[in-house]
Amino acid sequence: MGNTTIHNLPYPEATDPADVPTDMRELAQALDPIIGAVDLSKYVHTTSKTNVIARWGLIAAAGTITAGSGDYTVTRTAAGMYTITWSAPYAEVPGMAGNGVSLNILRIVSVTATAAQVGTLNNSFLSADGSFVFVAIGPA
Repeated sequence: MGNTTIHNLPYPEATDPADVPTDMRELAQALDPIIGAVDLSKYVHTTSKTNVIARWGLIAAAGTITAGSGDYTVTRTAAGMYTITWSAPYAEVPGMAGNGVSLNILRIVSVTATAAQVGTLNNSFLSADGSFVFVAIGPA
């Protein structure tokens, strides 16, 4: 049985007899103290804000709402540029993410408590009308 250099984890050598259950048990037992020592709290975000607004949508290239939560309006302001106006403002600036649909690229230009400006680009990175999806989450 061999061992890794950094964490001393066991692995079977080519000349060892095949015994998968024993090899897996030995590896799991060697990993227990390593995994148990990892502090996962730095990867988990908690908030005291209990009233959260989550908005989402699938927006067509013309700026029409194809699907979504519906508590917002969308206006196409120029080729490939859209303003999403929240029906009721967030208490603070929300977090927002999105993606273009069908070879479009979505860029989030700005986000405020009352609206967001987004733009779509074609696969040549030029402003062009395009469908997109988004989600915005923030405190009510």
